[in-house]
Amino acid sequence: MKKSRIKSVILAVLLVVVIISLVGCVKLQKKASDDKAADDKKTDDKSDDKKKEEKTASSAKDGAEKISKDAEKIEKTVNATEKTEKKDTTPSKTETKKQETAAEDKPEADDGLPVKKVVEGELVSFPNLKAVDPDGDPITYTFTAPMDSTGRWQTREGDAGEHVITITASDGKNEVSQQVKIIVETKNKAPTITLNSPKEVTVKEGDTIEIKAEATDEDNDPVTITFSGWMDGPTRTTTYDDAGTHTVTITASDGNKESTEEITITVSNTNRAPEITEIADLKVTEGDEVKVDAEATDADGDEVTITFSAPLGAQDGVWTTKQGDAGTYEVEVTATDGEKEAKETFKIIVQSLNKAPVIDLASTTINVDEGETVMIDADITDEENDELTITYSGWMTSDTYQTDYDDAGTHAVTITVTDGINTVTEEVTVIVADMNRPPTFDPGAFI
Repeated sequence: MKKSRIKSVILAVLLVVVIISLVGCVKLQKKASDDKAADDKKTDDKSDDKKKEEKTASSAKDGAEKISKDAEKIEKTVNATEKTEKKDTTPSKTETKKQETAAEDKPEADDGLPVKKVVEGELVSFPNLKAVDPDGDPITYTFTAPMDSTGRWQTREGDAGEHVITITASDGKNEVSQQVKIIVETKNKAPTITLNSPKEVTVKEGDTIEIKAEATDEDNDPVTITFSGWMDGPTRTTTYDDAGTHTVTITASDGNKESTEEITITVSNTNRAPEITEIADLKVTEGDEVKVDAEATDADGDEVTITFSAPLGAQDGVWTTKQGDAGTYEVEVTATDGEKEAKETFKIIVQSLNKAPVIDLASTTINVDEGETVMIDADITDEENDELTITYSGWMTSDTYQTDYDDAGTHAVTITVTDGINTVTEEVTVIVADMNRPPTFDPGAFI
């Protein structure tokens, strides 16, 4: 369809040119005829002028015939092209690609007008603009607004839309015009970042920072917001190593253009309390010395002072226990850097000093006669009420013994008592007196 239009335009132009040429030829022929009649009355010395006129008429006729033949050739070429296109309606891949490329290079609007596309801010011009004059006459071009006299238009933001211009080519006598549609596309605009947080933020170590930012896009493109620099997201909880000044860059991108905002964050140093190393509970016995070596550290490198509560010495953490101190004591340790302090508690368990059992004898010497029973009277006690083990050794193995008539003499008995820790002993002397027995008859004496 497009080529049919082009063909029509070409034929129309050629027809106009041919008509003009024929009119010129007719005028020249008439003038030549008139001149010939006049020349018949003139002398032969004017024969040279006649020849020139005939030559001019012949040249005009030849020019007209040449133009006519050229027109026929162009028409035949166009017709041949159309026939070729009709004959091969299924273009090859290569031909299709060339046609698509040509269509892209020279787009056409729905109304058949050639289209030139630019983006706001670009220069509109027609560097390949060319018209051909069959007579070789110089051609001048004129353009309608918004093009300037040189065929240029510097577009600006806000010029988006369709603009139809007319380009006219003139040889001074005749002219041809063509409308062209200029489509100015909207120039992509970078997103706009709106900060809902101050651009300069001051916090303390340990605080949490939250940057509130949103982005809008005039072209309604989807926008991605990213954070870079000291933060990789909208929030960050500072640590005690973050003191100083930091920069965060917020970038909003629509995939083509981006905009940025910078935020300065100042993190001030925060003094931290010392930390005391955990102290385990202690167990001691009455009479033992207690010495606590507490350790504390300060993350800021401050000098730390450690003190203790009673019964430990406030400065040295020493306590010498004594009998009667048995019990449980809670001790508090304090570490301070002069501004902040930390506390730690632990227990000191003082166990009673074990006391030995006590053996209380009614008498350490017992006198009996042969045949009597020996009984040791001993009162055994333990202050802690520990379980006691009592043993008798020596002449007796218990606290009672039945003597016979062979036991006369002095005997030693040892009493041993233990509570599992301490052991005590006592000795008892048993004196068995010999008893005189009456004589007796032998059982066989009277047989």
